[in-house]
Formats: sequence, structure tokens, C-alpha cells
Amino acid sequence: MLNSRSAARMKAPSLFTLLFVLFCAATPASAQKDGEMEEFEEVDPYTKGERDLERALGYKRFGFFPWRYTDDTKSVQENMGGIPMIWVETEHFLIGSSLGTYKIPNDREERKLIKEEIAQLKKKLGKLKAPKKKLDPYLRLHIYAQRLERLYAAFVEDLGLTEADFGRSGTHLGHKDKFRVLLCQRKSEYSRYLLAYEKQDIEFSYRTGWRGEGMLFLANVEAIAENWKKEPDAPIDTMFYCLLSHNIANNFIDGFHRQYLFQGPDWLVYGLGHVYTKRIDERYPFFDGRKVIYDKHDESWNWQPRVRNLVKNDFYTSAEKMFTWTDYSDLGPRDHLISWSKLEYLMSGLDGDLKQFISLSCYPLASNPRAQEESESELVTRQTRALKESFNLTPAELDANWAKWVEKTYKKK
Repeated sequence: MLNSRSAARMKAPSLFTLLFVLFCAATPASAQKDGEMEEFEEVDPYTKGERDLERALGYKRFGFFPWRYTDDTKSVQENMGGIPMIWVETEHFLIGSSLGTYKIPNDREERKLIKEEIAQLKKKLGKLKAPKKKLDPYLRLHIYAQRLERLYAAFVEDLGLTEADFGRSGTHLGHKDKFRVLLCQRKSEYSRYLLAYEKQDIEFSYRTGWRGEGMLFLANVEAIAENWKKEPDAPIDTMFYCLLSHNIANNFIDGFHRQYLFQGPDWLVYGLGHVYTKRIDERYPFFDGRKVIYDKHDESWNWQPRVRNLVKNDFYTSAEKMFTWTDYSDLGPRDHLISWSKLEYLMSGLDGDLKQFISLSCYPLASNPRAQEESESELVTRQTRALKESFNLTPAELDANWAKWVEKTYKKK
């Protein structure tokens, strides 16, 4: 059972699901007409049910496997409305997808991204004849399974993790169970799952975890796409990918201490989400599908010059102040930029130990206190010690060195 801090953390990134940027509006991701449910092919047209090809994609099981407790993928699918779904188990994830056919818009960056994804799939399968202007449900699942495993590999590499770090549990960051992910096309099946299994009603996306088990993330495309219908070339799939990556990265940090989940400092949790999201597409560092915030000509997504100006004007949150944040509401819009940038600096090749820093910065395993029970001085003391032992820096030195790095590294506009 989650403590109150965990519950607050669990809901916040799901409700805001990242906050700024999305210029104007796009078509729904499914190629089906409104209200019409797409029928999925019974057999994957790319692997054709051949086990060797499924193994080539890194799949342990395809279609049917246990989900949680007494539920398997079949019962979960029925409880989500009996809608068409595809299920796959990879090395580190259990994935279910109801994503429908996606018409690829005339967005250069998204077309390039999808082309690269398909090329990687083709390399694994030996041959792949993919549609040029759309992604069918199976191809979308293969792409997202590939993306998730790539994100996991990046996290492990960035932190320098090895099997020895995971204890007896081995892979999937040492959790007993693999990371569960549900990719929903519509709000309806997404909501049914939340109500049936989590007793929650949150519109866009949701993430949680269970001590001694693993973690879950689910999201739906419709909640993002429905407010972006006026701009047919908006890359909805890229937006959804950014949403997914941000939240999965959040789960990686919040699940870093396996026995007690949601123990990561907020600036680290959200900062890491931004790091991985910006590696995908700089235009969507984070967003909220509920309303249009900027028009298509806005360039607030371009964070480097904005951070550079904040440094130039000495108008940014200090590391010591960042160490006191215990809730999403503690971070203003500029704070997300600074969290991202300072973490990017720590990940830029400094002589230090990022794995140790994150481990020591998380709340103590022995007592597992809620953030509300720790004073600001205790929060600062723990993370200051982590910084000193891992990078030989004080908070003030981190700020000074980071500011010099920003002025030297970041573009002016």
C-alpha cells in the first residue's frame, strides 16, 4: 500500500502528464471514424506467429500471460470492455496495447523518427514490408515495445548499473515483476481499467507501484488527441511517446529502491523525465493535453536559450532549494527547466557516481519516512551528503560549475 507521499507523487505526473508546449491540434491517432472500433488481425502480419521471429524482437511471450494476482491478459481485456488488444512480454515489460491504426502526418521529425524505428525492426526481423503512410496496430506495438526496451537500456547505461546492483531479483531494476504498461487508444478502456483495478478516475495517464512487486503505467491517446483536431499534421504519436517516456523514467527513479517505492526527490524524478523526453523530440519536453497553451509559432520548447538567459540574469532556483521540494506543486514552470538542466549537467560525463548519487538521495530504506515527516534541513542534509560523496561538490559548487557549463554549452537562441 502506498503512503500519502507516494499517492501524491503517483497522481501528480499523471494529471499534469508534463505541462507546457503543444502547439495547436491534431487528428485522432486512429484511422477509424469517430465511434467506430477497429478490428485487429488475429495473427501478427510481421512475425506470422513464428516463434523465431518473435524471439528476434525480444519477445518472451505473445498474446497470453499472467498479469497480476489471479488476472491474466484475457481477463484484463474483458474487464477493459472486451476491446481488441495485443499483448506482449519483453525482457523487462508486460505490455498491452489497444492502439489503432495511425495515419502518419506530414511532420518531418515524426516521419524521420518512425522511419528509424521501422529500420531497427527490419534489422531484427531480416525483412519487413511496412506501410508507407500509416502504422497498423501490430506495427505500433512492435515500435512501442522497442522504445520501452531502449529506454530501459538507456537508464541502465546512464547509471552504470549491473546485475550485481539488482540483488537476487536480477533484471527489471531488481523488481520481482516486470514493468506493466498499458497503451490505450480510447479514454473508455483506460478508465475501465483504472476503476476496476485502481479505484481511480484520472483523465490522461496514471502510474503507480506495489512494494515487493513492480510498477504500472497506463495512458490513452484520445485524451491527448481530442484537443488537437484543427492541425492535421501534429505528431500525436510523438507526443504520446514523449508522455510514455517521461512517466516510465519517473517510475524508474521512483522504483529505484525496490522495497519502498516513490522515494526519489522530486527534482530528480521530473528532471530525468525531461532528459529522456528531450532525447526523443525537443519540441515536446512535457505537455498537458487538456488545453492549448501555446500557438504553433511559440518556441517555449527551446529550453537551452531560456536556461542560458536565466543563468545570465542569475534568476534560477539554487540546488539547496531544489533539495527541499517534496511535491509537484513545489515546482514552477522555470523549475522544470532548471531540474532538467542540472541533471543533464551531472549526466554530462563528470567525474562522479550518478548511481550512488541517486541511491543516496532517495529516502532512507531503513525508516522509509514520508517526505512530510522530514524537515527541510533533513532533506537538504541528505542530498548534500549524496552530492559530496558522489561528485565531491557542495550545492553552491554545483550551481557555480553548472552555470559555467550552461554558458559554455547551451546555444543562445
